[in-house]
Amino acid sequence: MRHTLLFLVIAHCGNSPPNPPAPPPSAAPMATSVLDAATPALDTVDAAAAQAPADTASQALPEPIRDDCAPIAIAYETSLRPKLRKCWSDAANKSKDRIIGSVRFVLEIDGTGKIATQKLAEKSDLPEPIVKCMTKAFKAEPMDTKKCGFKTITIAEKFPR
Repeated sequence: MRHTLLFLVIAHCGNSPPNPPAPPPSAAPMATSVLDAATPALDTVDAAAAQAPADTASQALPEPIRDDCAPIAIAYETSLRPKLRKCWSDAANKSKDRIIGSVRFVLEIDGTGKIATQKLAEKSDLPEPIVKCMTKAFKAEPMDTKKCGFKTITIAEKFPR
């Protein structure tokens, strides 16, 4: 025992750091000297680096903004999409040619919760009868806009899917 204690005292008094003893094979890496505590083992650094971004990311993220309109907009889009697809599929079943194209509708709601504009966003590359059917379905679909002031809802669909 005396020789070991003396050796450790001498090793810490010198300029060079001691070599840490090898950990048992079943033990997890751990600091074995003052130097090891200051510079953790490679496995410890990797674990700390993997945890650091998650810890700082959860602290750095602002609280999400609550949007009362989102569920209403999702329900509106969910109820409208089958009607748009029906317009396309009815025309596609009657046509000998394959009908390919896309359509995009925009619904703008003003500050009072009323629909300001409800229109086709741009010229569609679908045939005119299909676009007319879709526009009619889009304008006929009801939406509760009371919680959606100053919002723009865009619904785009590409055919065939």
